[in-house]
Amino acid sequence: MATVWLAVQESLDRQVAIKVMLPLASMDEQQARRFEHEARTIARLEHPHIVNIYEVGRTSEGRLYYVMAYLPRGDLSHRDLSRDQPAVLALLRALLGALSYAHARGVVHRDVKAENVLFDADDRPMLADFGIALSSRVVTRLTNAGMTLGSGGYMAPEQSRGEPVDARADLYSVGVLAYELLVGELPYQANDPLALAMMHGHDPIPRLPRHLRHWQPFIDRAMAKSPSRRHRNAEAMRSALDAVEKRMNGAGASLDERWHRLISNPVWRATWLKAAFALALLAVLLAVLLRPDAPPAPSVTASGSEAATAPSPVPAVMTSVTQPVDPAELQRWLQRLQDRPDDADAIAGVSRQIEWLGEQAELDLAAGDDEALLARQRDAQTLRGRAGNALQPALDRFERRLRLLLLSRQRQSLLADDREENQRVRRLLIEMGLGSNLDLPADSPIEYPLLAAADAAPAASPASGSPSANSGKGKPATGGRFVTRSEYAAFVQATGRADSRCRARLSPLRLFDRRSWKDPGFEQKAGDPVVCVSAEDAAAYLAWASRRDGRQYQLPSASQRPQNRLGLAEWTNRCIASSDGKQVCERRIAAGPLAQRQELDPARGYDGVTFRLQSN
Repeated sequence: MATVWLAVQESLDRQVAIKVMLPLASMDEQQARRFEHEARTIARLEHPHIVNIYEVGRTSEGRLYYVMAYLPRGDLSHRDLSRDQPAVLALLRALLGALSYAHARGVVHRDVKAENVLFDADDRPMLADFGIALSSRVVTRLTNAGMTLGSGGYMAPEQSRGEPVDARADLYSVGVLAYELLVGELPYQANDPLALAMMHGHDPIPRLPRHLRHWQPFIDRAMAKSPSRRHRNAEAMRSALDAVEKRMNGAGASLDERWHRLISNPVWRATWLKAAFALALLAVLLAVLLRPDAPPAPSVTASGSEAATAPSPVPAVMTSVTQPVDPAELQRWLQRLQDRPDDADAIAGVSRQIEWLGEQAELDLAAGDDEALLARQRDAQTLRGRAGNALQPALDRFERRLRLLLLSRQRQSLLADDREENQRVRRLLIEMGLGSNLDLPADSPIEYPLLAAADAAPAASPASGSPSANSGKGKPATGGRFVTRSEYAAFVQATGRADSRCRARLSPLRLFDRRSWKDPGFEQKAGDPVVCVSAEDAAAYLAWASRRDGRQYQLPSASQRPQNRLGLAEWTNRCIASSDGKQVCERRIAAGPLAQRQELDPARGYDGVTFRLQSN
């Protein structure tokens, strides 16, 4: 479809990659639109592990192109991580973080594979090639009916069948990639693409070797044939890696797993050799000392040439990708920037030091060393202050990285009901001046925080549709919380309300499936947001809860654009009247981050729509 060129951006004197559509492909309007869609998709995504795009345009011959970051360290298919499980964990966490970011913005990649994971000059993994990505913002489908796009070795069963796909297809591909990284080969292999698709759709999920079986529950769920049995989203899948790491580090691991992990660790092997040598030397010395006619043993000192070699301590595992800049060289670069603020080499060098500070800050956050983390920020700000505005982009990347990490950590603390960690992260966000946090009202459960939209539109009056007088500028939907399954069950038990029929959001023609809030078609816990409840059910619950609590609860207005991290839409109070002029709510608006606005049947439940408890 295209050719990629290595080029130099003269204005900034840096190497870049230019992707130019082939002339023959340019004649196909559908391919041209797909190419432009790829450029727009990537340009919207700004994440530390998604390839950056700098410019989109057309050549003098009218050929489409875009300019992106040059990633010189190759792709993942040329790397062998089968003996480095910590590296596999770090890589999967980075990719799932990138996918979580993309999915929250309505973008499904649809072609996650080893060849599309590239590495930049600092060896950071970058998710690339959104050429067949599916965006919720694109109304017209760019693929023909029944056409499948993607790479067969990684493709989810529903994707290979040409069915509509959502973010869970990407999670399946990540599961395949995880298997490949651990074992060194793909889980299914066939020469015929159709046979390969059949294997993904029907063959059992392969079993991992014994020393890797602590990964098996993760792989089983990630590669489930049915999307409803996979992880709910990328964040949930990323959290599941914590359990893998816990088992990998000994908790719950079998004896043979621990033994294989020890003997396959090159650091331990080297330590054992040193220890064996020391023990052998000690045995020789003891044999000499215990001989009756032995001469006096030579003194052995720590500095002598005959000193025994004691086993050296195992070095700490280094998780930082970049290396700190040599202090003398850093000072030279800072001096050069004072003389020449546009010195590209000096800017790149000092920026690399700021990048290293960002990675160390990430390690400090994980270790709970808040003082060191704050010191990293001060060091980065000092470098920017000494070198001027040329380093502002590097400092912006540093602080954006920390903010994303802190928000992610706070979200995890909310999900884990860890109020102490929540307060810690909140304090760090405030002290570091990194903006808002995910704090909730003190009286609300903290499993599923609702996030306010910074660019929400003004609230509209239900009667007139115009902004109300006291709505303020763009006031987002704030406060409140999702109604959980257990809370809705209490309502049903108290009122005897019948269950509404539920429609699968991804398969609206499945009219005969007996789905309800009790069985939405995928696994849920008691504390999960209730789905498959109709707008009429939601209104009845809120009226019942208002009487119970002595407060007035209501659904948010559609203009408030409810936001959440689960990808769920929410019922709003906005009705679409029937066309016959009767004041009947024929359709009701459901709004949310991935499905911004849907007009749905208010008497039917949907597996992707929930509602929340919010007071006036």
